[in-house]
Amino acid sequence: MHTGVAIDLPAPRVELELGRRRHRRITGPAGAILFACMFLPAVKGCSAPVYPIEAPIFLPPYLFGLAFMIAAWAWTVRGLHRAVRLARAVTFASIACSTVTLLLAPPVGIVELAISVFVLATLGWTGCSERRLALAALVMGALGTLWFGLWASTAEAMIGVYLAALGSAALLVGACTWLVDLTLQRRMFRRA
Repeated sequence: MHTGVAIDLPAPRVELELGRRRHRRITGPAGAILFACMFLPAVKGCSAPVYPIEAPIFLPPYLFGLAFMIAAWAWTVRGLHRAVRLARAVTFASIACSTVTLLLAPPVGIVELAISVFVLATLGWTGCSERRLALAALVMGALGTLWFGLWASTAEAMIGVYLAALGSAALLVGACTWLVDLTLQRRMFRRA
């Protein structure tokens, strides 16, 4: 039954898009490879292969791979905000793991803690910056390439370490491409 009262529907929400980014084709798969390596055999153990998932103190690089894969999928500003929050959460978890590692193996813990704090400083405590997220990807890609590259040069290395080194190197390339995209976009806006 019609009562003659008009109902105004709410205005549709408009999502601001980030624009075209060439890095997505590199950063997304690189993050996926890095994350998947968490479930692959990394090094030869005494009686069986060692998987990263078995040692939580070594999970942060793989979780950063997941965070940057999700960041590559972000097409809107809201998605970017979520990706930054996820990267910060992984960074805080990394700081917690580094603190535990500091108690168990002080030299390794100090290095992990310094890296985690550096990534947090790159991301910042608050706010959302795509450039800062790309810089964090650059830091993690460079450090991951170095870390997994050193592991890959040992006789104990297995498929997970080789693929993680490849994923980290691709993340480094993707982050560089991401920063170039952002720089070119900024220049176009300045000209307009």
